[in-house]
Amino acid sequence: MAASLMSLTGRPKAWLKSKPTQHSVKELRALGIQPDVLLCRADLDIPRDLKDKIALFCSVTPDAVFSGRDAHSIYEVPLNLHLEGLDAKVATLLGLGEKQPDLSAWENLLHRIRNPKGSVRIGVVGKYVEFKESYKSLIEALHHAGYGLETQVDLKWIEAEDLENQDPATFLQDCHGILVPGGFGVRGTRGMVKSIQYAREHHIPFFGICLGMQMASVEFARNVAGLEGADSTEFDDAPKHRVIFKLRELVDVGVVPDRPVVRDDPGGGTAGPLAGKTVVVTGSIEGFSRDEAEDAVRALGGKPAGSVSRKTDLVVAGPGAGSKLAKASEFGIPVLDADGFRGLLADHAAMNGEKADPEAT
Repeated sequence: MAASLMSLTGRPKAWLKSKPTQHSVKELRALGIQPDVLLCRADLDIPRDLKDKIALFCSVTPDAVFSGRDAHSIYEVPLNLHLEGLDAKVATLLGLGEKQPDLSAWENLLHRIRNPKGSVRIGVVGKYVEFKESYKSLIEALHHAGYGLETQVDLKWIEAEDLENQDPATFLQDCHGILVPGGFGVRGTRGMVKSIQYAREHHIPFFGICLGMQMASVEFARNVAGLEGADSTEFDDAPKHRVIFKLRELVDVGVVPDRPVVRDDPGGGTAGPLAGKTVVVTGSIEGFSRDEAEDAVRALGGKPAGSVSRKTDLVVAGPGAGSKLAKASEFGIPVLDADGFRGLLADHAAMNGEKADPEAT
């Protein structure tokens, strides 16, 4: 099975172009690969006459060309492909015989998604809310919980630093629940503590994950247990009251490097929170040489570039970044400091089942 994208041309009176599909199949055949089935992605349903044309020029049977129309939800896709007959065609090619699938579970799920009986607003107080892909697993988990309860989950994204010098009610008073996700480094933690205190005092359901639960422990110690100066040794080496310890402070586990662990993805642009984004690293980033920082960008799915242009998606700022920061400001390009960059690495490592900082507990 080969999949290809059919683009629209001639807007506002648009039509679908089949040439890219024909060329992609031609390249596959040049490599000795002959597709049995073609799945054509498109904004619109592909008309029968165009499917016949594609079948003719790609040497497949007319019943082996299917529309993969864009859907509002990924959970619509199996039903859409079933309506196209893709599953029956594949079963026939594999010699599995004809059998009507039971798609009632999919249909029930879609009914819940499309017809919620209520809604809730969850405030997400994080450090990387500008890059929401950093929280992809949390986003999907919250939406899935809503599907099970026939409830629409609306997420309100709140930058933790914005809370540090403002009344948290300004941001949180309309939230039915507050979630503080993981992160790395001290930036924004005061804002997280304020949001947690607001949730506790106003009896708003709260969920802290990783750093969020650390800050919940710190907030409770300071404001309920009366332990003034309580903190985590991740941020203060000698707090008055140590609430969160690192492992090597409890047992002799040796010195563990602080550098976040990331999966090697030398190709770039394939996965991670920076997938497909062009990123300019201005120099070394607190323990990373420029080359190492660019390798880390690739591990996050990004594509390093040498100079800032209008096509740049993000600038990671190291020392001596003056002219590049000026260009970033001129073009309206987001800038990530060293703390934020390390946070992205840590979150990516955590999403892949790795410990970004093995010492913290």
